[in-house]
Amino acid sequence: YQSGTMFVRRIAATVKITANGGVYGGEIDAAAATPDGLNALDRDNAANVSVVLTYSGTANDGTPYDSTDAPVKAGSYLVTSSLEGAKAGNYDLTGTASVLFVIERAEVDIPDAGSKTYTGAPLTADLAETDRYTVEQGDDWVDAGEYAVVLRLKDGSNYRWQDGRTGAVEVDFAITQAANESTKAPAVAGWVYGAYDAAVNAPTGAEALFGTETIVYEYAVKAGDAASVTEWFAWAGMNDLPAGEYWVRAVVAETDNWTAAVSEAVGFTVTNAGITVTYVEGYTGIYGAAHNVFVSSDAR
Repeated sequence: YQSGTMFVRRIAATVKITANGGVYGGEIDAAAATPDGLNALDRDNAANVSVVLTYSGTANDGTPYDSTDAPVKAGSYLVTSSLEGAKAGNYDLTGTASVLFVIERAEVDIPDAGSKTYTGAPLTADLAETDRYTVEQGDDWVDAGEYAVVLRLKDGSNYRWQDGRTGAVEVDFAITQAANESTKAPAVAGWVYGAYDAAVNAPTGAEALFGTETIVYEYAVKAGDAASVTEWFAWAGMNDLPAGEYWVRAVVAETDNWTAAVSEAVGFTVTNAGITVTYVEGYTGIYGAAHNVFVSSDAR
C-alpha cells in the first residue's frame, strides 16, 4: 500500500432570501430562506443543516438591532444568512447571502380642519389631540380668514403623514363671513321744521346681529311704501330738512366678517313751522298811497 492524504472539499451552496417586511404596528412578515445545493441527506434534515437568518441594523429611532427575530420598529435592516447544524461545516455559502429588510412607518391621515362661521368670539377647529399627533392652534382667531393649525407626530420614527412627511404639518382652519340681519328697527320722533334736537329727534335703538356699533341712518322721501324707494340719502344738517314725510332706516355695511344688514324703514314727519304775524297798531295813512307795514314772525 502507498499512503497519502485525501481531501474532501466543501460543497458550494446558495441561499435564496425573500426579504418580506411590513409596516410598523401592522403585520410584519419575517424574511424567508430557501437553500440550494445541499445533498439529499441534509436537505430535509434540519439537525444536519439549517439556514439561520440574522437581522442587524438600526431602527429609525436610533435603536441598534442584532437578532434572529424579526424586528418590529420601523427602519431598514440587513438580513444575513448562515448555515448551522451537524453537517453545516461541509458547505460553503456562495453568492448573495444578505438582503435589505424594511419595516415602513405607519401612515397617519392628515385631518381636515374645517371651518366655522364668524361669531365675534375666538374660534378654533374641532381637532383634538390623538395618540398619533398633537394639535396647536391659536386662542385669538376672531376675524374671518384662514388660520394655520399645526399638527405634530408624537412618534415620527415609526409614523409618517399620508404624504410621506414626518415633520410638523399645517392645515387651514377657516372662519367664514356670517349672515347679518337687522334685529330691531330704529325709533324716531318727528319735529317741527327748524327745531331739530338730536337728543330728542335722532333715530335710536336700531340693532343688528353684528355691527350694531357701526350703524348709519339713511333717509328717503315718503312717497309710497318703503319698498318702492329708489334713492336713500344721508342727511347731516337735520335742521335744514324740509317739512314733509320721510322714511328712516338703519344700515350696517358689509365687512369681511358679516354681510350687510338693513332694518325695516320707519316713517316720521317734519311739520311746518308756525308763523305769528304782529301788526303795528295805530298806523294811519292816505288812501290810495303806498304804505309801509311792519310785520314780525317767530319763524326761522
